[in-house]
Amino acid sequence: SVPNTSVFAIELEGDPDEVLAARAADWMSLAVQDRLGEVAAELEQLDLSEATKLHMLTHLSARTGRKRETLGLLRQLQPYLVTLVPEVAVQAAQFALGFGDEDLADELLPRSPDGVKDARWLAAGLDAATTLEDNERIAAFDTRLEALIPGSADLRENRDRRLLMNCQEAKTGNEQPFSSAGFTEHHLELQQRLSEFEPDYE
Repeated sequence: SVPNTSVFAIELEGDPDEVLAARAADWMSLAVQDRLGEVAAELEQLDLSEATKLHMLTHLSARTGRKRETLGLLRQLQPYLVTLVPEVAVQAAQFALGFGDEDLADELLPRSPDGVKDARWLAAGLDAATTLEDNERIAAFDTRLEALIPGSADLRENRDRRLLMNCQEAKTGNEQPFSSAGFTEHHLELQQRLSEFEPDYE
């Protein structure tokens, strides 16, 4: 499912924000009625950057479950991401993952969390990196989130999930796929014990 993340949780540009917020419910209603073209036409009349218009259309398309349209809009939005706050790139990667396009999500997700200031989006980036099994980005987002909110619930959940998946892989004789970034000594001890544990079914 597509994460229920709101475009309005991300700071956009100056005065037009008030217009975006004021029209959000109406635009969502139009999108639900398959009238996204009308939203696009209205956005064209506003003094907004092309990046912001595309971001809004992508958000509405994703929230109303339009896979083909959303993935196409994400491709259009991609070259503009460098002009927007990095949280938008994290959200874009979430949308791509929500519609099953891991290759596109890998392209969209920032290589580092530099500039991501909100803990919610750091956690979202960490979750996306985990889904993509990208250990460099897992370590980077884990470190940044730990610095901002040490021991947050999102960090604990992610680390526990990585621990369990590592143990499951170890039992099958495969290499542990996930970074141990942020693991405590307790995590590492559990990982070793659970990886070696073989139940006796007799």
